[in-house]
Amino acid sequence: MITTTASSWRDWWRDNAAHVAIDIDRVRHGLAIRETTSPDATLATTPCGSIPYFARLRTFDLLGKSDVTIAHQRPRTKRFHPGHVKWDYAYSIGQLQPDLIDELFIPPDKSVVAGDLASMSAWGYREVISAVYVHEGTTRVNTPLLLERLGRDLVLERLDRF
Repeated sequence: MITTTASSWRDWWRDNAAHVAIDIDRVRHGLAIRETTSPDATLATTPCGSIPYFARLRTFDLLGKSDVTIAHQRPRTKRFHPGHVKWDYAYSIGQLQPDLIDELFIPPDKSVVAGDLASMSAWGYREVISAVYVHEGTTRVNTPLLLERLGRDLVLERLDRF
């Protein structure tokens, strides 16, 4: 037996499914990544659904839902938000060294990741647009083409660095 509420149907009729805009953006990111990286590139991301699916790259799950190392660690926050309380950027980024990072997880209490964000440069990463980082030493990411495909207005890094 299925039960629903009239308000749920009304909201769906009026607004379409929840998070459609976010889903479309993540598919766009995945396709842009696939078009602008070599097949042997590695990707690290937080939303490990559409982005890795469409990018078709080896992907590191920054929240550890599919990473045994992170999954066995203690939560880094007391906030109740299942699936969003464990991460280890020193491991996932500093040690695994993905070529590209798309969508870091930044919790509401940013102080718990402040050290990690400060280490991004030391680990070899530059933020090229909001929440997208490329490893400076990689030859597997065509950064100018990636930025063009993503069509973002906010370019944080000069393209001639790549």
